[in-house]
Amino acid sequence: MGWNCLPVVALPLPGGYVKCLCRGTFQPLGEMKMNSRKFLRYTVFFLGLVIPCAVSFGQETLTLPDGAKYVGEVKDSKPNGQGTMTFPDGQKYVGGWKDGNYNGQGTYTFPGGVMYVGEFKNGKQSGHGTLTLPNGTKYVGEWKDSNRNGQGTATIPDGTKYVGEWKDGVPNGQGTETSPDGQKYVGEWKDGKYNGQGTLTYPDGKKEIGEFKDGKFVGK
Repeated sequence: MGWNCLPVVALPLPGGYVKCLCRGTFQPLGEMKMNSRKFLRYTVFFLGLVIPCAVSFGQETLTLPDGAKYVGEVKDSKPNGQGTMTFPDGQKYVGGWKDGNYNGQGTYTFPGGVMYVGEFKNGKQSGHGTLTLPNGTKYVGEWKDSNRNGQGTATIPDGTKYVGEWKDGVPNGQGTETSPDGQKYVGEWKDGKYNGQGTLTYPDGKKEIGEFKDGKFVGK
């Protein structure tokens, strides 16, 4: 039948079975359950021996010393694949995992209603994602190492909107800020403030064009 199987005794199982890592085609003999985990029983041939084996499938549950609980796919005793981690203080992560870290698409929620939906890498927000706060503040854009980094759009409750570049969590580089009253700034930013060349247009149409520093117009 073309078996290629390496039996590994990793967990004591009822009926004389051992946990196996196998490749090939096998004929399942049915399911069995132990410690809330399901196993698929089968028989393999290895070095001329007939070996009863079992492979776990479905979800596993891991409880951490701090009380956090993980339910999902596991590989090498670490979360790998899809799973959910719930923390004692109410924080929760649902999504992809790799080697015990958040990885891929996921959703992270905090007790107060703050929510991030997007990409993770090595346990941190990295890639494209959306952060939403209970007061209506929202950011949609790029992230790196859990900071807003790259192109992104932020909207705050009063309707003010910023579209542009971000670095270390604040506007840095080129960006545009528009306010509900019609005020608009287009230009350079540094550490979250107007800095460099820009144009500030007031609701009455008046404009300041030139150099800005620390959020203030300093001249042409």
